[in-house]
Amino acid sequence: MQNSEIKSTKTSYEDKTELITHVGMISHHGYFAGDPQLGKVDTGGQVVFVLELSKYLHEVCDMKVTIFTRLFNEDESPIHAKVLEPVSEGVKIVRIADKMSKKGFIRKEDLYPYLSETAENIVKWINNNEKIDIIHSHYVDGGILGEQVSRQLNLPWAHNSHSLGRVKRDAFVKKLKDQDEIEEIDKHFNFDLRFKNEEMIYEKCHQIFAESLDEKTKLLKYYGQKYDGKTAIIPPGVNMEVWHPNPVNKDEHPLNSLFSVKDHRYVFSVSRIDPRKGLDLLIEATPLLREKIDEDIKIVIGGGSKKGRTLKPYEKSLHELAAEIDPDKEFIYLTGYIPDEDILDYYNASEVFVLPARWELFGITMLEAMACEKPVIVTKFGGPASIIEDGFNGILVDPTNKEELSSKIIKVLNDRELANKLGKNALKTIIKKYSWSHVAQEYYNCYLQTTKSFYK
Repeated sequence: MQNSEIKSTKTSYEDKTELITHVGMISHHGYFAGDPQLGKVDTGGQVVFVLELSKYLHEVCDMKVTIFTRLFNEDESPIHAKVLEPVSEGVKIVRIADKMSKKGFIRKEDLYPYLSETAENIVKWINNNEKIDIIHSHYVDGGILGEQVSRQLNLPWAHNSHSLGRVKRDAFVKKLKDQDEIEEIDKHFNFDLRFKNEEMIYEKCHQIFAESLDEKTKLLKYYGQKYDGKTAIIPPGVNMEVWHPNPVNKDEHPLNSLFSVKDHRYVFSVSRIDPRKGLDLLIEATPLLREKIDEDIKIVIGGGSKKGRTLKPYEKSLHELAAEIDPDKEFIYLTGYIPDEDILDYYNASEVFVLPARWELFGITMLEAMACEKPVIVTKFGGPASIIEDGFNGILVDPTNKEELSSKIIKVLNDRELANKLGKNALKTIIKKYSWSHVAQEYYNCYLQTTKSFYK
């Protein structure tokens, strides 16, 4: 009798897991596309993460992936007005229409009033089109959608935060003394509503994914130790087919329109345009850097709007800060959006990559630079500290300390032997630990375990 019961339970579970062939990703905010315009507002590392994970889930684990995101109107962006966009074999984007589709771009902090309708429309699409076996949501807006979709369709649900609201707030307000400024920050980022929804997501989802030990530690500290058992640490991966050391024809480099790449070395940073990324800190450290090195070093900062587009407030402030320090535009260059076909050359022609974030969950661009065998100087606040062994495969820094940031950049620029060592060890780290094939398999294994627990 006992053996019969065990066999019956096992068969029931196998019947369920045999159906784990299709994941519904939810990545709602920003301009999500198969060929994304990285650096645009709310369009950065999360988009890359979801696309790469989806592609490798199909390639390695033979899963189908449908990525649900928001639909724009035709006038705002023709690319993002297409309901269905095939990405690659087994992977497609489905854009969900709702009342906000007619409103054009909306900051992720202002999406909350529209999400209930969006979730209803995701449920309708799934019911009318194809079977989904597990929901995997991203960021707080995706998590709100994931909860409603999972509940209405009775599906297991996993979640990646990509950013923790309470940590982000602390990074902004820890040095503010003016209560009015703090209240303005809280209002701008809608923190109270974000905290409430993050707590709901962690309480109700069946599996939490953290991208580093630091993220898990902070999640448990700020939101509760009770989530320890359902929080798995899986780092993001790097597509080595895209990001790799590559010879650069400096005579044809895109930056030659600004300065001669053949005649000048440059420090490179690229990210989504967001105060948390600390690009202003790098700009502020530039005068010290140039004072202490006998060379016309250039600072190149990528990401943001395409030329001719109206700048968002923080991006505008970066341009104003750069103009104040370098009024003749002789050494600080904010390139705006860098086309996909050019960015590999930006990495490979640079001398050193800098990630000056006030706090960074993980650091996708850091991994890309490491995969290009570049020495990296990165923030010690957040996930990068769990990847970088200081002085071995990169250098950790307090980016809010201008003297420390500038001196560590100079150290790498002046010591080619050190730079070569850091770059070689960075590439070895990527090859060993951060291939997307390995990462996708880990996610798939967690999907199976989450499904097993859900159907018990």
